[in-house]
Amino acid sequence: VDNGDLALRFFLALGAVQNSKSSNFRQVHVNIGLSQFHLPFHVSVANPSPVSKGDAQFWRGFVELVTTEPLDAITKRLLMDSDLAECQVEGMNNGSLLVQSPWGCHGKDSKSTFKIIQNKAVADAASAALHAVKGHHGGFGRLIAMTRCVHTCKVGTARLIANFYLHVLDLNPKKVRLFAKDTKVLIQFDITPQTLEFHETERARSDEYNDTENSKYHIAVY
Repeated sequence: VDNGDLALRFFLALGAVQNSKSSNFRQVHVNIGLSQFHLPFHVSVANPSPVSKGDAQFWRGFVELVTTEPLDAITKRLLMDSDLAECQVEGMNNGSLLVQSPWGCHGKDSKSTFKIIQNKAVADAASAALHAVKGHHGGFGRLIAMTRCVHTCKVGTARLIANFYLHVLDLNPKKVRLFAKDTKVLIQFDITPQTLEFHETERARSDEYNDTENSKYHIAVY
């Protein structure tokens, strides 16, 4: 991210909590139940230069998060911070809230999108899991679970992605499923539950993660 303080304020406004033990001079960590976002604002340990606005990473798709509080409470906190008031917030007919991150270049296609939902069953399961294993340092807040990470991918690549998780990472075949005529792949993890999905679309960008800084994010699966 190009502004660590702003990124932290954003996630706190959503209802996450900071992991102060693993946050440091070059990055901030925030807890979403048993999951985390790691948000470096320096390029790397070897390169302490600050991340530029054009290089700020953004998720190509959306991340679904479960909250235990009313959605309008989140909207009010975002609007109370003048620097966060620029975040696009959109209430959906299905009772969810779409929020765009404050970091990154201007323009809808260069920011991360978070879908905030209320789901009591998932929230109860997440709370039970957190109390059983204690979770990360700093605990957890009202944003209690990361349930879906949906990423766009180029047409014709969903089956290749599925094969990678099946045959390279050796996931249980029952946990990897192709659907929608093999244009979407769903990877199921056992936490709370949690899915990683790749959806083919004509609008997906080229595979830029090797040479474009804002595409070099990574997923850590334990």
